[in-house]
Amino acid sequence: MKKAILFFVSLLFIVNGWAQTSISTEIGKGNWEEYYSLSDSLRNSNKPEEAIQILYSILDFLEPLEQDDNKYSIGIIRVYTSLSSIYVEVSDSLCVLYANKAIDMAPKSGSYKYLSRAYLFKYYGLYEQQNAILCNLALDSLIKYSLLSDNNDNLIEAYIGKCEILVIMGRQEEAYTYFLKAEETLPEVKDEFAQCSAYANLATNLESFDEDNEKILLYRLKSYEIAKRLKYIGFLIPAYYYLANTYYTVGDYKKSADFYKLLYDSTKKINETKLDERFTDAEAKFNTVQKDKEIALQKLNIIKQKGTRNKIVFSSIIMVLLVAGILLWYLYRHKKKKQLAEQELIKEQELNEARNRFLENISHEIRTPITLINGYLTLALEKTKDNPDLEKHLRSAMYSSKKVLDNANEILELQKLERGQIPIERSDIALGTFFRRVFYSFESLAKLKKIALVYRPENLSGISINSDKNRIEKILNNFISNAIKFSPTGSELIFEAGANHGLLTVKVIDSGPGIAVGEQGKIFDRFYQSSNTGNIGGVGVGLSLASDFAKSLGGNVSVESELGKGATFYFSLPVETFVGKDKVVEEKIEVGTKTKNQALTFDDKPKLLIVEDNPEMNQYLSEILCNEFTCDVAFDGAEGLQKTLSKKYSLIVSDVMMPQMDGFELKKRINALKNYKNIPFVFITAKAQLPSRIEGYNLGVDDYITKPFEKDELLARVRSLLINKKERDNWVRENPGVVDSDKNAEEQLLSKIKMAISNNLYPPSFSVSALAENVAYSPRQLGR
Repeated sequence: MKKAILFFVSLLFIVNGWAQTSISTEIGKGNWEEYYSLSDSLRNSNKPEEAIQILYSILDFLEPLEQDDNKYSIGIIRVYTSLSSIYVEVSDSLCVLYANKAIDMAPKSGSYKYLSRAYLFKYYGLYEQQNAILCNLALDSLIKYSLLSDNNDNLIEAYIGKCEILVIMGRQEEAYTYFLKAEETLPEVKDEFAQCSAYANLATNLESFDEDNEKILLYRLKSYEIAKRLKYIGFLIPAYYYLANTYYTVGDYKKSADFYKLLYDSTKKINETKLDERFTDAEAKFNTVQKDKEIALQKLNIIKQKGTRNKIVFSSIIMVLLVAGILLWYLYRHKKKKQLAEQELIKEQELNEARNRFLENISHEIRTPITLINGYLTLALEKTKDNPDLEKHLRSAMYSSKKVLDNANEILELQKLERGQIPIERSDIALGTFFRRVFYSFESLAKLKKIALVYRPENLSGISINSDKNRIEKILNNFISNAIKFSPTGSELIFEAGANHGLLTVKVIDSGPGIAVGEQGKIFDRFYQSSNTGNIGGVGVGLSLASDFAKSLGGNVSVESELGKGATFYFSLPVETFVGKDKVVEEKIEVGTKTKNQALTFDDKPKLLIVEDNPEMNQYLSEILCNEFTCDVAFDGAEGLQKTLSKKYSLIVSDVMMPQMDGFELKKRINALKNYKNIPFVFITAKAQLPSRIEGYNLGVDDYITKPFEKDELLARVRSLLINKKERDNWVRENPGVVDSDKNAEEQLLSKIKMAISNNLYPPSFSVSALAENVAYSPRQLGR
């Protein structure tokens, strides 16, 4: 609304500015001196507002010129001084302001008379402000420049003013000195108006010194005689008044009465004159009105019509302005709301980012201790074949630690899904085989609680769909694991699935405690846990993740339940089915199973460097690798780099997140060393995200293993890398004629392959075997 009000005010200024613009245009033609004279005439005609308007227009023309000649400077000073003299009666602060402007400009004129005049009006303005100290200073300057410019009219005004100000300040003796100076200067004053004013002011000053009334009377009479000679009523009326009072004081009541009579007659005459003038004017206007009445009556209808039209136009303008004001106000409010909403959104995004970083950091930090727990449990399991009870306890502990890791992975997947970092990977899925494998993968877990698994497929044999196998499996895993977790011992868990009329439907039916109706709409929300689950546990992420996965595929998840009667979870997905051949795949994963070692025939025991900042993890890696290899350890990247330079290693195993120098930086430094770049390099890290893996592979690492990992898997990968490295080194020794000492073995091989392919682009008979023969490799070696 404020903007609308400002709009109306601006409109008024624009209208007022039209007149100002026309004057400024005329002044712009160089006629400013004529307009200055016009402003003097308007001021003398008691029209100060119009005079001020013209003076401001002159300033608008002169000030931007910024010329150094005397004529320009004097013109500016005259305008400033005129404004100061007008503002004496209107605004003391503006009077002082323009007097100061004139004082600042006066030195450029080369004349002291302008300084004298400017200080005179500054004194008048300060006098109105009743600031005796500043008045005294202004009068000192006025006296100085009046003497320098030989201006006795201003000088006597300064002496009289100095006398009055010093009396106010209580400095009587000093004031009397200036009174005497004023008396000495008076004979040299030529202007009768100045003389008249000086005698009257001297008499007033004498009253302050308690002088004898005769001298006071003398000065009053001299002032009266001059005023009578000038016939200036502005001086005569004060003279009558003061003479009447003075004669009354000295006891000459007759003369006092005479002057009071003169004062009365003069004021009466002035009033009568004014009344006569007003009567004459009114009579003349009445006659004029009478004469114009007939014309006015004739024009009345036209005026009414114009008035009506003007009212309509004016009302329309007001309405337009009002609508514009309301629209501006509405847009302003809308903009404000939008800004506030954007600020809130930014804050919310920052909080979400902080929460996501916090959850990701927790999930990453869990991986290292879980790796250690699982690793040492695996080592313990290998030594408990004769103790089935201990083996059972250790496997239960491993299952629990795996559950912790699953929860951490669910949190990470949730964050990735929110950011759209998990792409949909579609593939053909044979539904019968797929559902059976997923469902019966929980068989061992169900047996622990003696829960019977009932699988009821409906016409799924030979039926396939194209969708994201990973996401569907995670949805079903969540449903089945929850059903086993909440079902009582000795109960039944039913899995029903069917694909009819373009819709895949899966039901998981348990015999658990059920879910209240009021909570059934909330269990798929982030971190929500039903009040009916008791102390069973969980983080409240699984069902939310299942719901998000289903929606991302265009499907839906839901639940039906009654308290005490179990629950049925539904997963439905629109699909296009087709007939495909089921492939029965048996997947058996046994913890602690040893893989058959590849044949290792090294002249010396390979030497490995383990770079890991976590002492426990460092010790665990040493324990599982040092049985087959000679191991050195380092606790950060800087120490690892130092040891790499001091010894020759067959392979380096390194963490990524370390103090001082991380794993990525360590690999970069090693890549920069000519004779060390080809050392096989393996990352073992909790940074499981795809961007980190890509960064590692871009640096040229040979393997990227995420925590937690299986001991046997790590050993198998290390053995494989060492065997491949040894075979490459053997080939280099066997083919000395094709080795370039400035290139490593891989670069040499790649160069030969590129050359062979470039030379055989067109022959269709050129095969992998021919390529292997061309580069002096066996097909088996080239395949590796």
